[in-house]
Amino acid sequence: MRLELLEYAATYSMDELLQKSLDEIGDLTNSPIGFFHFVEADQQTLSLQMWSTRTLNEFCEAQGEGLHYPVEQAGVWADCLRERRPVIHNDYQSLLHRKGLPEGHAQVIRELIVPIMKGDLIVAIMGVGNKPQNYVEKDVELVSYIADIAWEITERKQAEEALRENEEKFRSLVENALAGIFTVDHMYRFVYANDELCKILGYPEEQLIGMDFRDVLSDDSRDLVADRYVRRQRGEQVPSRYEMSIIRGDSEIRYVEMSVTVVKDKTGNILSMGQLVDITVRRRAEEALRTGEERLRQVIRVSRIGIFDHNHLTDTIYLSPEYREMREWGLDETVTFPMIV
Repeated sequence: MRLELLEYAATYSMDELLQKSLDEIGDLTNSPIGFFHFVEADQQTLSLQMWSTRTLNEFCEAQGEGLHYPVEQAGVWADCLRERRPVIHNDYQSLLHRKGLPEGHAQVIRELIVPIMKGDLIVAIMGVGNKPQNYVEKDVELVSYIADIAWEITERKQAEEALRENEEKFRSLVENALAGIFTVDHMYRFVYANDELCKILGYPEEQLIGMDFRDVLSDDSRDLVADRYVRRQRGEQVPSRYEMSIIRGDSEIRYVEMSVTVVKDKTGNILSMGQLVDITVRRRAEEALRTGEERLRQVIRVSRIGIFDHNHLTDTIYLSPEYREMREWGLDETVTFPMIV
């Protein structure tokens, strides 16, 4: 049964797995009613996760899949949660503490409910009902066994679904990132490139994947990147972020800021994963600013204009050499503000 449910879980959803488990235990115990509840970590909140196929088709019209409600509102079947052990009610109608059934619920004659434990917590409840004969200890053993198997596989399915969800979120984040994100193998070949990287480098994805990373580097950057790549693969501490220049697919030279880290894939192979940000506009603006400043200094020197600048925020003073010469102040002489202009 365990192998059958494991095989079933490989191609079906968690809800379908739970229903399959309820159908199987229903056949084994000759119980037409079956249900599975999750118990929240607070041990006070229940959620109906699944009915068996026969329950839905033949007996119960009550709604409630995924419904959350407190334990104190639950019926006598929740005795297994309160008492933390399997319970059998072979004469449901005679129970003085029963609360009645919701509209559309199957009529209950007898029931067997077992808690599923993980450590000190009850994580779920599996129940069957309306066996033609009384439930006995053998039924408790069967239901408990299948319940444990169902939870074991359900927990695994939950982890797999959470992983897939996280991978989808990560993939969406990477694909829509404003930075070019890439992965390079030990042979310098691109094994992953997001859309932004393709835009920065000027290559379509199908051409970029498998391409040597060094082919997009300018001559000025190739030796630097190769040296740090080798040292990083050896485990040495090297700067993870630095600026360099690249040659796009259309031969245009662009400036980028690159950050890289070493990761391992599922088989243990070492990969380099990183991102590129195009800083060409910023670099050209900085170069233009430096050029402008140098031209201004040349103009000042030629024109013999004395310049002083008082920064009111930091209370610092700049005096050009020409100004100091005019005032007969040495270059090392400290000047404070206010001063005589």
